Amino acid sequence: PLHSRAVQVRVPKRVVLLVGLAATVAVLAVASFGGLDRAEWWSQDFRFKHGRGDKEPLDERVRLVAIDDRALDTVGRWPWSREVFARALDEIHLAGAKAVAVDVTFGDVQSESSDAALAKSFARTPTVVAVDMDEGQLDLRYWGGAEGRRALDAIVAAAGDDLTRPSEAIADGAKLDPARRARFMERASAFKKHVAWRRIVDLRATGTPPADEAAFVLAMTGGDATLRRFPELVLLREAFARDLAFGALARFMAPAKGEGSALDAPPIAPVAQAAAGAGFVNSEADADGQYRRVKPFWATPYGSLAQFGLAAGLLQSGIPVDQVRVEPHALVFPNGNRIHLEDGELYVDWPTDIFETSVSGGAIGAGDGGGVVAIGALVDLAEQRQVLAAQEARYLELAADIAREQTDLSSEDIKAVPVSDAVRARIKEQGEFIAGDLEVRGTDDVAELPEDQRRLVGAYREWWRLDQDLPKSRAAVADVAARLRAQFEGRLVFVGFVATGVMADMINTVYGPRTPGVFFHAAVADMAITAVHVTLWPWWTGLALGALFGTACAFTAWRTGVGTSTVVMALIVAGWGWLGGHWAFGTFDVMVPVAIPALAALASQAASSSTAAVVNAREKAKIKKQFQARVSPQLVERLASDPDALSMGGQLRESTILFGDLAGFTTISEKLGSEAVVATLNLYMGAMTRELTDRRAYVNKFLGDGLLAFWSAFGEEPEQGQLAAEACRACQKVVREIGERPERQGLPPVSLRLGVATGKVTIGDCGAPPDLNDYTVIGDSANLAARLESANKQFGTAILFDGRTRELIRDPGDLPIVPLGKVVVVGQSTPIDVFTMLVETPAEGWIESVGTAVDAFRRGDFAACESAWAAHESRFGKTKIAKAFREALEDPEDLRDGVLRLRAK
Repeated sequence: PLHSRAVQVRVPKRVVLLVGLAATVAVLAVASFGGLDRAEWWSQDFRFKHGRGDKEPLDERVRLVAIDDRALDTVGRWPWSREVFARALDEIHLAGAKAVAVDVTFGDVQSESSDAALAKSFARTPTVVAVDMDEGQLDLRYWGGAEGRRALDAIVAAAGDDLTRPSEAIADGAKLDPARRARFMERASAFKKHVAWRRIVDLRATGTPPADEAAFVLAMTGGDATLRRFPELVLLREAFARDLAFGALARFMAPAKGEGSALDAPPIAPVAQAAAGAGFVNSEADADGQYRRVKPFWATPYGSLAQFGLAAGLLQSGIPVDQVRVEPHALVFPNGNRIHLEDGELYVDWPTDIFETSVSGGAIGAGDGGGVVAIGALVDLAEQRQVLAAQEARYLELAADIAREQTDLSSEDIKAVPVSDAVRARIKEQGEFIAGDLEVRGTDDVAELPEDQRRLVGAYREWWRLDQDLPKSRAAVADVAARLRAQFEGRLVFVGFVATGVMADMINTVYGPRTPGVFFHAAVADMAITAVHVTLWPWWTGLALGALFGTACAFTAWRTGVGTSTVVMALIVAGWGWLGGHWAFGTFDVMVPVAIPALAALASQAASSSTAAVVNAREKAKIKKQFQARVSPQLVERLASDPDALSMGGQLRESTILFGDLAGFTTISEKLGSEAVVATLNLYMGAMTRELTDRRAYVNKFLGDGLLAFWSAFGEEPEQGQLAAEACRACQKVVREIGERPERQGLPPVSLRLGVATGKVTIGDCGAPPDLNDYTVIGDSANLAARLESANKQFGTAILFDGRTRELIRDPGDLPIVPLGKVVVVGQSTPIDVFTMLVETPAEGWIESVGTAVDAFRRGDFAACESAWAAHESRFGKTKIAKAFREALEDPEDLRDGVLRLRAK
């Protein structure tokens, strides 16, 4: 062990305190202006991912029909025919869903028939439709503020009741200043769209909405009924259709009203009229681009539209939107449930588990399947129903043809699909009489018959085939439908995109940068259904806690010094991280500030420590010099060239570890004085160290008359097994040569025992930080190497290594390696393959002879093992290796499983 006199350090403590407090104030100042928002958001995201001890998955009442990549590949590129989409919705209805939320906007007309089919499907099950709200803000530099608003009002007034007026005339009438006039002329059509929207909104607000599209167009063209086609006609029709849809959706809105925009996009009117709810799908990301919150309502001229997920959750719960009360800090439901609002916004309480982002595009799973069903499965099921319906219609048609020819059948006999067993038997009997084999397809085998008879033969055969196939088809459809019902019955079903190619529907959330937007809405719906939510502490509490923690760290550094204050700071940060970040969140769903208080404490401690370090640099240099004198030069050299090579915090890596011990050195120590003992020990250790370091080993420490070295200390060493084997023989050779020197004659002999093992271990800095650390290796393989070194005494060997080391010896060459079978070394319970490497080249046949005995023991043929050892010793003489095996053979407690268990050190 190394000892050093403690160095007394004089620290100007007042400076330490003042600098720590100044650092705290600096952190709080940055936080006050939002400079640490991203850090706090990161801590919140981390808590959603890892802060809950128990899983809190999405409520099982919420399901997803995913429009995935496979569906887009098989059904076709989006947009699909709305008849196809309607059939998929019909399957959700047939499966017994309580409510549906379709996260797809249908703002354009496809065709009258397809739009009608879609609206009809929306009406079958209470359905929430998606509204794309675009605030449509014009450039706020020109149109924002009171003056900008007055300019917009002037444009609306100048356009009057004739939107076909030339743009120049409108600009002149509004008396726009040059800058605004230039902007108006650049985008005159956008301003005319704004005028049309404002006009129709005003008409509805006064209770005099236009009776139809033609009336609105006439009112906005100065009453000129002669106009047929003009540039503004399209935007007038769009404005009327938008107003018609919003008018239909107003029944799902809360009373409060707002301005809205000409770019707000509701679904087409037939869909809006068929819906049972509506919600806006827009939200705004935080400054880091991640979506965490959304306002619960969007005020429009028609009322306040609920957020899409909120509207879906309310519909599932049977709560009308207009019965939800908005308080300053909470949404209050009529049943008494409350959801926390942060600055008027819903903060999304992300479940620990939500829909799988990768879903099968075909089958509907028998189990939960993550609450996801691919829409392709619904389309397939709808197509199967159509095929089945066509088969049944054909079945009835053929039965009617047969009944006209077969007088023993009545109209009642052939109404059932399939027919009764008795009717089937009569048809089969007559059919086989007329057509022969009913299993034959087609009528090629009766080509000589007249046409009418051939037709009748074909009818019997086709009917018979359908009669056999229909039960199977029905069963297949029923099976899929039953599994679908198990997924959807009584539940809220979202329909939305998860396809990776639809980037517009992907957002950045705690689940990753490409989270389907429908996941966001489902999480909000889950909050509305369960009333589970996260409560955020006010932002200023982070500043208060930061001031408290930073002051505590600065005060501790002032009173106790760097070491104690570091511990205190670590306890504060770790304690608050656990208490506020884990316990409060996981237990009470309370989101307290963590990052800002922790950073304030860290900054205070770092500033205090840095100040003390600068003042005491000279004294610290003396300690550093003393410490460097006791660190391996190899480590210092590597660190100087590549500081990143050292994993001071510990890194898991496969390493070959060598333990060595000088046997017989104790006897030498008794004959020599202490100085001679040290000199002798240095002689042996120095020689072995050179052999090891020449083969790229890191000699870690000296353990009296032993040493520890290992490979891959600073990075992966692919040759470590081969290098270790070569180093073992080299060390044995140098120890023997030292013992043969003339000046060593007369002293007791010294031998070297080596144990080598390879495996995954932790390599890094450990000990008593920060002053007495050791860059070393820790792990089972290190323990095993030590046990193998000791096991040499049981086998009478000089070198033992494990099976993994043997695998890494790429070229044994002249290395005489002998397998010793499966062995359990002392202190361990798991059998390992053990090998020895001989120091001297053995007599011819020696290795094979030992291998025969070892192999017999491993096979459990103990009689053959005893015979093999006897034969070996009769040929080569006694060997201590045989003794270890014979002791096992004689031990009545041996398990007789072919594993050698060493029982002594």
